[in-house]
Amino acid sequence: METNWLRVHLLASLTLILPAAALAKDTVPQWVRDAAAEELPVYPPETNAVALLEEYTITVEGPGKTTEHCRLVIRILRPQGRNYGDLHTYFDSDSKISSMKIWSIGADGREYQLRDDQISTHGFGGGNLYSDYQERVGSAPANDMGAVVAMEYEQKVRPYMSEDVWRYQSAIPVHKAIYTLQLAPGFEYRTTWFHHAPIQPADLGGNRWQWVMTDIPAVDVRHVAMHPSPESLYERMSVHYFGPGMVTPFRGNWVSIGEWYSQLIEGRMQPSPEVTAKAKELTAGLTGFYSKTAAISNFLQRDIRYFAIEVGIGGFQPHYAADVYKNHYGDCKDKATLLVSMLSAVGIEGRLVMVDAERGVIDPNTPSDFGNHMIAAIKVPAGEDTSKLPGTVQLSDGDRFVIFDPTQPWLAFGQIPDYEQGSYGLLIDGKDSQIVALPVQQPETAVIARTGKFTLKADGTLSGEMKEVRSGNAAWIRRARLSSQDAKERGLWLDQLVRGDLSNFSVDDLKVEHLEEINQPLEVSYRVTVPQYSRVAGNMLLLRPRVLGRDGPEVDREPNRILPVDLENVLVQRDDYEIELPPGYTVDELPPAVKLDMDFATYESATTLKANTLHFNRTLTVHELTLPAAKYKDLVSLSAAIKADEQGRAVLKQGQ
Repeated sequence: METNWLRVHLLASLTLILPAAALAKDTVPQWVRDAAAEELPVYPPETNAVALLEEYTITVEGPGKTTEHCRLVIRILRPQGRNYGDLHTYFDSDSKISSMKIWSIGADGREYQLRDDQISTHGFGGGNLYSDYQERVGSAPANDMGAVVAMEYEQKVRPYMSEDVWRYQSAIPVHKAIYTLQLAPGFEYRTTWFHHAPIQPADLGGNRWQWVMTDIPAVDVRHVAMHPSPESLYERMSVHYFGPGMVTPFRGNWVSIGEWYSQLIEGRMQPSPEVTAKAKELTAGLTGFYSKTAAISNFLQRDIRYFAIEVGIGGFQPHYAADVYKNHYGDCKDKATLLVSMLSAVGIEGRLVMVDAERGVIDPNTPSDFGNHMIAAIKVPAGEDTSKLPGTVQLSDGDRFVIFDPTQPWLAFGQIPDYEQGSYGLLIDGKDSQIVALPVQQPETAVIARTGKFTLKADGTLSGEMKEVRSGNAAWIRRARLSSQDAKERGLWLDQLVRGDLSNFSVDDLKVEHLEEINQPLEVSYRVTVPQYSRVAGNMLLLRPRVLGRDGPEVDREPNRILPVDLENVLVQRDDYEIELPPGYTVDELPPAVKLDMDFATYESATTLKANTLHFNRTLTVHELTLPAAKYKDLVSLSAAIKADEQGRAVLKQGQ
């Protein structure tokens, strides 16, 4: 699903090789020079660039007649910031650019302007996408440290949109941001704010309004461990405008957005005879909600290929379900549309749900079409057992819906991908559209269970069999990886996996079971031999009971954590290892047991001796997806305790 936030100007840019622009006197506009002369605050040493000016003017002349005018000025502070000299904007057949200019002022004060033929156009396509979305881009000359680069453009706004998003915060600081809204007579506007208290604009008269912000800090996550999606951290303002002649405008609430999208999908989910026949074929002989829905969902996951064709409004509007089925491909909104259509053919209700592929981007208090993904909500019949449906939500009216993403091929029906859990989505249902919280599943729905049975020889050689069983969200990434690898690649992957814990080893007899059976746990087993696993010290052997597997979260010791923490998923990790000791050896010392409860996670481990076998057992359970910055110290403490426990040593003594 294409979204309005794709018109970002400050992305990782395309590197261009262009002929140098001719040097010209008085080339650069005065507004660029004025911005370049601004006195700036002191920035952190690693700041690559600063936006001296970001100015947007939105002019609404009437229904479907809106233009955007942009002025952008950036100073490059470090050599690593040269990519900000690649200036660009995006457009399609419904949002054409009428003018675009690029200038620069070198560190030596000389001025440059790109010729029109030095600004090029590039399309998006290939892989899983065909789109008429294009990029207009030029590389400002003299874009070295100390230089100033600038761009000005004007383009149409898509005629079917009545929302604009002011994204005034980004990965670099912004010295001054200006947003001006010019409305036609009789038009009104409403704003919603993300991560910022509402700001009242200046009334410039003539239904013209202006917001100004200064010295906006950067959100720099380059060296921040376990950070949330940057897009979920940036402040922004959404502006909804409406007036005479508009049919379904956004009015600053979720219902109006749902009504607009309901109009786009009207009639497109109607099952054709072919769609109905296939749905009945898939569910023939099956009884009950779960079995029927799972059969159809699995078909959408595996048999309808993901491929996006987005032209104009096609970036928002799905194709007809009948066409998606006939072509056997579609993007996220197409697949969700066909899923709802097929379910309706066998008497099961469904809805589309507008979400974002990154947690935290959609805020229930900021109505907006800002999301970039579409999934489905399937109504659960009254009295239906939902023990197999951890992705179920209950609405305020008591109706239950199981949230399902048909573009995720490695998760069984009933589960939500980890990256969507804890988010929000707009359930599309006309005037009954509503924002819903996507559930966070219980840790037991995503389990990693490692078991190992080993024999230790007196010379320190350890050998035995490892088995790892993964389920739910703990399995899908590994399923995806292994399914794309041949035998040689799997061998290299296994070697890399084990090398994280052992330096001198050999592995063989790799087996992968239930790779394609997503309703079954994924099982990976192999044999491992480790010469000199234990260290000899006189008549004693020292060894680590935890043979393989690292559970401690990778964190940095940030003294003043500011950003929230994203733990990625809730899960349970269990290790159960047995090491048969060599004859004549007894245990002289064992690592101490550990038991920690950090509220958001628990960890416990113990090493015991039973007969002639050393047992190591531990369990890490993560209960929460995200943590406030204040909890980061607890996370660091948990990580340190787990890592220390993983390095614990048992001491074996020969004889008595």
